[in-house]
Amino acid sequence: MRSRALYFKKKSKIIGILLPDIANPYFPLLAKGIEKVLNKNGYMMMLANTSDSEELLQEYITAFTKNNVSGIITALPIKPIDNISVVGIDRVYESPFNRVLPDDYLGGQIIANEILKTTFTNILIITGNLAFQSAKKKAGWLNRCSGCRNY
Repeated sequence: MRSRALYFKKKSKIIGILLPDIANPYFPLLAKGIEKVLNKNGYMMMLANTSDSEELLQEYITAFTKNNVSGIITALPIKPIDNISVVGIDRVYESPFNRVLPDDYLGGQIIANEILKTTFTNILIITGNLAFQSAKKKAGWLNRCSGCRNY
């Protein structure tokens, strides 16, 4: 009986991935990149698409816990989970765990540099929720384009 209890407490070679909405074309590409690196290192991925639902998010966290995942990579803010390593990505700018984040401001400047090399004169920037840290891309863009109008 003791060995059975140890078996069920053993961590799997599965990493849970929490994404807000895979209808956004960015997140499937992100998941594919994560999966490639995990597979190369002997891990499998358990993908969770929360569809921006807090209820689904909690259900997936429970499922990850029950499946003894070795860790969680999340693009959503979550609370720490006992005995599970968590890494925040993309939108998780403030959290108590490690994070891997882009330099959105620099990204905006790089995008602006490339667009300014073209002959386009009327350029529209469509951003997501400006409350997200990733909206700094717009600030990087506007800083680079001194003559750009901000509407």
